[in-house]
Amino acid sequence: MRFLFLLAFLTPFLASAQNDYDARIVAYRGLRYPCVDSVTPVLRIQNAGAQAMNSCVVETWKNGVMENSFDWQLAIAAVTNEERQPAFPTVAATAGDVLEFRIISVNGNPDQDTTGNVLQFTVSGAASTCGQQTVEV
Repeated sequence: MRFLFLLAFLTPFLASAQNDYDARIVAYRGLRYPCVDSVTPVLRIQNAGAQAMNSCVVETWKNGVMENSFDWQLAIAAVTNEERQPAFPTVAATAGDVLEFRIISVNGNPDQDTTGNVLQFTVSGAASTCGQQTVEV
């Protein structure tokens, strides 16, 4: 009886194979309001693949139109489950713009699991002052 319970509990974990090339957007950490009519996106990205992550291509979309494709090259590879927090190129933005970030590839290979590959948010109204932004490493 215990064996059947344990088998039923562990089956989903044993059946799911980990992909070699997979990254996920864990959180958005940049400003959510425009500062001098722009936003500098900062994402928290996790290597969810079995291979060390040396590079990751992330597209930035604004209001349904692609703004840029950022080929993030890591100075030191991120191992499985490790998270990093890159700053992306500045995007011209005003209140109400919808920004979307899409992970496209890892180490030059298409991302093998779409879970966590897209993050979207609406830029809020301008703040009275643009505070200094801190990037965690």
